[in-house]
Amino acid sequence: MPVAREKDQRRTTSTSSDGPSSATPPTQFFPGEWDPNDHNGGRALTEAVQPCCSPKCTVLTDIDPASPEPDSVKMICSNEKCSFSSFMHATCFTNFEEQMLSCLRGMSRARNWTEKQRRQNLWTKKGYDLIYKMSACRCVKGALRRDLSFTGVEDKTKRKRKKSNSSEKVGIPVRSVNGITRSRSRTSGRSNSDSISSENGAAYMQPFAHRGDYRVFEKVLPRHLINSYHIKMEDDGYGAGDETRSFVLSSLAFHHTSQVNCVLCATTMSVYDQFPLIDGTFFLSPIKPAGCSLEVEGKEDDSSFLSAVCLCCMAGVNRVCCRFCSTLWNGNLHQLGTMYTYNILSSFPCCGASVQCNHCQQQLVDPTKITLSFCQLSSQVKCSHCGSVDYHYIKPLSRFNISKSH
Repeated sequence: MPVAREKDQRRTTSTSSDGPSSATPPTQFFPGEWDPNDHNGGRALTEAVQPCCSPKCTVLTDIDPASPEPDSVKMICSNEKCSFSSFMHATCFTNFEEQMLSCLRGMSRARNWTEKQRRQNLWTKKGYDLIYKMSACRCVKGALRRDLSFTGVEDKTKRKRKKSNSSEKVGIPVRSVNGITRSRSRTSGRSNSDSISSENGAAYMQPFAHRGDYRVFEKVLPRHLINSYHIKMEDDGYGAGDETRSFVLSSLAFHHTSQVNCVLCATTMSVYDQFPLIDGTFFLSPIKPAGCSLEVEGKEDDSSFLSAVCLCCMAGVNRVCCRFCSTLWNGNLHQLGTMYTYNILSSFPCCGASVQCNHCQQQLVDPTKITLSFCQLSSQVKCSHCGSVDYHYIKPLSRFNISKSH
């Protein structure tokens, strides 16, 4: 009996493997097609090449995370075990972003936003919190969000061609920062080589530098000030300052720039993808302090102006003093490398000229007995003498005498 049972088993196995099968063949999925049953697009995922993370991918090529296409967009999935690529094709991202903007237009909290404000806030906390439930990843278990700290992908072919062209025609050396080729041209008043371009030539990502050390701060500040209390560090805590960093980087990317100028001494500063964001500090002002300030969306959808003060002006290396009373402005009272939501230049009134009404020139308060907060000094107040409502405590930069150190 055992021998007969073994023969029956062999016969059954042979029939199932070699004989004709009446079962329906499995459904075939072509590259780029999404199978909602296995979430893998009908293909086995590999570590080397992965499908695009867009739920409605229309490109018939997968993405190699080690060397993605130059116009690919870096995304972040909330599902830590997501097996799809963290990159999205440029065309897929354009369609995905337009879909998210359509959802944002229907939100009551964003209904009064302009189209410019919607695009600027879409991937920041202010806008993303409204639409994250609609930004489903292809893995169906997470939500997608654009990685604003991603510095872009280098196109080696274009880099070589651009390097040879700029060297032959202009004779100006070409330098590379963070894998992004930057060149200057005398024949063109504006260079667009600092931005990453897609196939249609539209810039979508601005490269931000990556800070390798704190030598700049060590050269200017005394040793006891090189700490996380005076300098905003990246490791101040999990998620600490993410909203501030996203706001600054997205605002600068919207204006297609990765550099800013000091409003006091006009020094050019690079913006970094992590804290400290800048060799100095950012601040917001309801009134435009200088021509280099950038207009961004402020509180309650009102416009504010993003400005910066360099490290030398903050630390007192450059002498910044009041033109009326010669009092030095002390920037060491503010943290470096971050952003303040009020005008730091008006946070410490020093004399009667700094607290005068902008209309009748009468003093609003005694400068030695001010009890107002920093935010109140950057807000509109009513003059008790003439009744005018204005930002009376925010004064033009002409009230400062600035002496740059050489």
